[in-house]
Amino acid sequence: PSDRYQSAREVLYAFQASGLTPQLPKPKPIPGTTVASAEPGFPREARGAEPSYPVMSQATGNSIWNSPWPLLGIATGLAVLAGIGSWVWVSNVNQQDTGKSPSPKVSVSPSPIYSQLLELSAGKTLSISRNLKANHTINYIIQGKQDQTLKADLSDEGVLMTVLGPDGKPVDNRAKRVRQWEGKFLFTGNYTIQLSPVKGLPDSDYQLGLRLTEAPKPKPKSKPTAEYKIKLVNLLEKNKPLRLLGRTSPQKIQRYLVKAKQGQQFKLEVIESDVALTIRYPNGKLVEKASGVQRWQGQLPSSGEYIVDVIAKQERNFAVDISLTD
Repeated sequence: PSDRYQSAREVLYAFQASGLTPQLPKPKPIPGTTVASAEPGFPREARGAEPSYPVMSQATGNSIWNSPWPLLGIATGLAVLAGIGSWVWVSNVNQQDTGKSPSPKVSVSPSPIYSQLLELSAGKTLSISRNLKANHTINYIIQGKQDQTLKADLSDEGVLMTVLGPDGKPVDNRAKRVRQWEGKFLFTGNYTIQLSPVKGLPDSDYQLGLRLTEAPKPKPKSKPTAEYKIKLVNLLEKNKPLRLLGRTSPQKIQRYLVKAKQGQQFKLEVIESDVALTIRYPNGKLVEKASGVQRWQGQLPSSGEYIVDVIAKQERNFAVDISLTD
């Protein structure tokens, strides 16, 4: 009696400790029922419902559900797994978005540009009549010289022009998308008259007029008027050679008027300095081979006052011997 268990719970714990499972006794058949025969050839008889018996489950003394800490650990683990899963899913979505090929951009074809070199001479006019399609550009190239003047005008309102210089830029602020332009070329080179249609028009007819004017010729610089210092020389009375001394320059020329008779021998010679002599007849006409010389001698064809100019490139002192002989 001392080895008996005090309760059924203690019996269950004893079985669990020994690793044995309690076996319930097999139920006895209820009187009045027959057991179905497995013999072939005979129909089975209906069998009554078997009675249900309670099944004893094993109870554990230290279940994890009896403590809150394991539940908290499981919940935390599930939350971590959920966060990792969300991060992996978002990363995959981003990679898919990043891996998508960019949408192709619509390429716009450039506007066709045509160029033509024109032969435009100074002093002449050139006229061109054509049709210009939408988004098309035509460049007319002419050769221009510095200080030449160009006049260009368009007769149709559907086309505008821009005048470009040799550097490819508009020649001034009045030469961009206009109908007419007139101006002077600042440099020598190729100038371009660029035509383009007004936006929104399918095409336009145009007539371009060009006129190139030659650069004005520079006016010759007028030489400064020289002054003449005039002296009268009379060799008829002395009838002997005379040395003329003086000073001359391009601005102030020393001039001598020498009285002589027809048939006399007239002789002149520069003694000092790099001056020259110019001799004229009494009527002012140059004596043959007597311009810019340093020495001259000849027979006079007529009587009168012969003109002798002493000239120099710079201001100079001079000495000239002069004589008349019969």
